Amino acid sequence: MTKQGKPLAVWNPKAILRARDRMGMSQHDLARAVGVSQQAVGKWEHGVCAPRTSVLLRVCKVLALDPANCYGGRP
Repeated sequence: MTKQGKPLAVWNPKAILRARDRMGMSQHDLARAVGVSQQAVGKWEHGVCAPRTSVLLRVCKVLALDPANCYGGRP
């Protein structure tokens, strides 16, 4: 919860996985396209962590994904 009592946004790890699959990309392909390791992509998709905002924006551009779809819903 935030100080204002609003819930924090919840990372949706499946959003990147679904978008990547839809684009026919491997984790390795996405990692190279946005300048991170394949392990980083795997961690995002398994919900271990979320990408930094600057990286998330690059991911969303490559995957034609609305960043808002990466938060909310069931993890």
